Amino acid sequence: MTGTPAIPTSRRTRLARQATLALLFALIAVLIVETLWLTRLPAIALLLILLLKTLPLILFIQPLRQNRPLAPVWLSALLLLYFCWAVLASWAPGTEGVFALTRALLVSACISAAMVWSWKGKQVEA
Repeated sequence: MTGTPAIPTSRRTRLARQATLALLFALIAVLIVETLWLTRLPAIALLLILLLKTLPLILFIQPLRQNRPLAPVWLSALLLLYFCWAVLASWAPGTEGVFALTRALLVSACISAAMVWSWKGKQVEA
């Protein structure tokens, strides 16, 4: 097995990681639904857009499930980029509600991932 070894976690770190995973799944689902709802494109173009939107997030599921130490940090950085995109996209007329939900999920997932990293770091120091 290669990569960074998993660190034993406390209960609150485990709960924060599970919350991060749940929010990540919800975010992926919302991105899929909003893409299907807002775009009127041919199937191949729609598939490409769905892959570009969701694949970076999907790649973080396994490292988070395996409790890799740096996964929450990189996920938080990626979520900040998604948040910038959601803010810009919400300026389009008629999309405020959809992107409000997306922004709420992004902020919640970013905070949850940061809490996982923070609490995991305190365990390592102890």
